[in-house]
Amino acid sequence: MSAISDTPERAQLRQEVHRCLERSTGLRAFIAEHPSGRWYDPDLLRTLTRQLDVAALVVPDSAGGAGGAMADLVAVFEELGAELAPVPLFATVGLAVGALLALERDETAADLLREIAQGHLIATATDIGPGFASDTPLTASRTRSGDWLVSGRRSVVVEGAGSDVILVAAHGADPGDGLTLFAIPTDSAAVRRQAVRSLDLLRGFAAADFVDAPASMLGAPGAWSAARDSAWDLACVILAAEQVGGAQRCLDRALDYAKQRVQFGHHIGSFQAVQHRLVDMLLAVETARSTLLFAADAADGWLTDREPSAASSLTAASSMAKFTCSDAYLTVAGEALHIHGGIGFTWEHDSHLYYRRAKTSALMLGTPALHRDRLAIASGL
Repeated sequence: MSAISDTPERAQLRQEVHRCLERSTGLRAFIAEHPSGRWYDPDLLRTLTRQLDVAALVVPDSAGGAGGAMADLVAVFEELGAELAPVPLFATVGLAVGALLALERDETAADLLREIAQGHLIATATDIGPGFASDTPLTASRTRSGDWLVSGRRSVVVEGAGSDVILVAAHGADPGDGLTLFAIPTDSAAVRRQAVRSLDLLRGFAAADFVDAPASMLGAPGAWSAARDSAWDLACVILAAEQVGGAQRCLDRALDYAKQRVQFGHHIGSFQAVQHRLVDMLLAVETARSTLLFAADAADGWLTDREPSAASSLTAASSMAKFTCSDAYLTVAGEALHIHGGIGFTWEHDSHLYYRRAKTSALMLGTPALHRDRLAIASGL
C-alpha cells in the first residue's frame, strides 16, 4: 500500500510494518485459536512496539519517544487496518497516548508515556467522545493518606480485556470542579473485567467495574474537562487511518477477484456494472485518504501549537476525516462483499471480518451523523 504523502523514511517504516504483519500468524490461525476475539497476539505486539517502536512515534522526546509526525503514525495504522492486526495498538496509542498528550503532562503522565513508548505497557482509555453505552459518571474519593480510589462501571472498554492500565475520567468530591483523568492498574482486585462479545471479532472489548480501585491522578484536578475534546480529535485521526487501510485492502482484493473470476465466459471485471462499482470504491478510498492526510496535518499543527485556533482546526479536520472515512469503509467493505459473490458471504472468507470492523469503527468515537454536526458547529455554520 502506498500513500501520496509518503517520504522515503515513512515509506520504509510502512514497508517494515507490512513485512512484520506478513510474518505474523495470520488472521485465520488467530481466530481459530481465540474464537472469542478477546485476546491479542503478544509476539506481534512485541515486535511492533519494541523493535519498530511504533508506540513511541508521536511521544515527545522528553518522555522517551521519537517525537515524530502524526503522518508517520497514520502510515502505521493504515497497515494495521489493512491486515486487521490483532494487537491493542489503537487502544494504547490512539486512545491512551492521545489522552496523555492532550493533558498538560505531569510526572505520572510522563512515566506512563515512557512505559508505553518502550513497549512495556498496554493501556486504554474510556470517556473519550461518545461510547457505545451511556454509563453513570465515575466517582473518585481520596483517603486520609492522600491516595485516590475510583468507583463505577464502564460497559465498553476498547481492548479492556488485555490492558495493563485503564485511563478513566471521574468526578471528585465536588462535581463542579469538572472531570479529572485517572490511571487505574488492572492487576488490582478492585478491578473486575469481563469480555464483551461484539460484532468485531478482533478488537477485544470488555466491561469493567471499579470498586474503590486504587488510581493515580493525571494532570490537574478538573483538567480533563478542557482536554477531552483534543484527545477525542487525536483518537479520531488514528481511527480514520485504520479505516482507510481497511478500505484500501477491500478495494485491492475486490479488484483482484474481478480480474480472476469468470462468468459466462468472461472475467467479471469486464462487466460495466462491476467496473462502475470499482470506480466508486476507488473514489471513496481516495477521498477518505485526502481527508485523513488533512487531519494528520491539523493534528501536527495542534501538537506543535496548543493555541485555540489550532484546536478548532483540528476539531473540524478530525470530524471531517471521521465521517468521510467511516462512510468510505462501510461502502467499500459492502461492495467488496457483493463483488466476491456467494463466497464473500461465507465464514471462511475474510470479507465479513472487514465489514464487521467497518461497522463497529463507524460507531466508535461518534457516528458519522454526529461528526457532521460537529464539523458544522466547528465551522460556524
